[in-house]
Amino acid sequence: MNPQQQRAVRNGAVAAVLTVVLLFAIDAAFPTRSPSERTSPTPSPSATPAECAPDRAVVRSQNPDATGDQLLGVAAVAPDDAWAVGGAGDRAEPASTLIERWDGSRWTVVDSPDGGQVVNVLEAVDAAADDDAWAVGRASDGSGDRPLIEHWDGAAWTLARSPTVAATAQLLGVAAVAADDAWAVGSVGDATAGMERALLLHWDGSSWVPVDVTGAVGGGRSLLAGVSAVSATDVWAVGYHHNRPLVLRFDGRRWMSADVPGRGALAGVAALESGEVWAVGASVLHYDGATWTEGGRVRRGGALAGVAVAGPNDVWAVGSDAETGRGIVQRWDGSTWDIAPTAGRAEVLTAASALPDGTVWTVGYRDTPRGRRTLVLRAGACAAST
Repeated sequence: MNPQQQRAVRNGAVAAVLTVVLLFAIDAAFPTRSPSERTSPTPSPSATPAECAPDRAVVRSQNPDATGDQLLGVAAVAPDDAWAVGGAGDRAEPASTLIERWDGSRWTVVDSPDGGQVVNVLEAVDAAADDDAWAVGRASDGSGDRPLIEHWDGAAWTLARSPTVAATAQLLGVAAVAADDAWAVGSVGDATAGMERALLLHWDGSSWVPVDVTGAVGGGRSLLAGVSAVSATDVWAVGYHHNRPLVLRFDGRRWMSADVPGRGALAGVAALESGEVWAVGASVLHYDGATWTEGGRVRRGGALAGVAVAGPNDVWAVGSDAETGRGIVQRWDGSTWDIAPTAGRAEVLTAASALPDGTVWTVGYRDTPRGRRTLVLRAGACAAST
């Protein structure tokens, strides 16, 4: 394992933690492919390609810490409302949380509390309403990580009490359903020693409570990296179990594992009300309401970290290419994936979120001679969408 991968494991950030697992799985599973290729799994008979090509543009974001800043999660609420979260300070162990908000014209920094004395970083964010949002990550006082949970009430971000689950624990994904219903996922245990186990928490309106998913996951190494909720009775969580993709579904009563193809870890998931679900990581997987199938391929050297669904024929996946050092943005138009790297180098794209109008926000970071800097892309099916 090279120094960059070692740093990533220590960091525990979803984009970084999963890259270690993903790259091994991708190298073994897929041949080298061109960065600008189009991949075409068997299309649905009802699939209708988009009428125009996808468009992408960098949108200016804020960098309040001269040492470094990074964005790891994003949630689009409305055309004039979106959240992005991450950390400020040292790139491997950020000292302060970072939250930025889109108001329709620009991104600005919003004050956010810290839960630890040494490390504070937010990995994911989601909103049930404009006055009800959750952000999760990890904090440390120097003796192991613990879950970090913060809540937006429409006026300010405040720390929420998280349950004591283990000496070392982190949260990597969150899905907000309603004021009394939210889910957070991550892991407990030391990943560097192969001791990590899937962690799942539920918000019932008054407290966050651990949910035992051992029966659904099984024994051995496991981690949940992403979660997406359609409703209170339709929630999906993804990650890995050993070196296999892990998909769990909640039907309102219990969590169950799904039979899925592919290899390696999954890093992100996005579910539609129509019953369709997309999951990405070392594999690109698609659920059509009945069966999980491989819905595309990840080029060798690439790792997908996030997925956003604007519609059945408008799906975006983002990540990074370790070979070129560029971010990856790819779009499913109903029949093929259009895959293209972003323009710059030393980029990592970590998350994506979509609005029904086709607007997609993607966040991450770029390493420059002056340090790590936040990166925000706005994308859409047509130039008019951006």
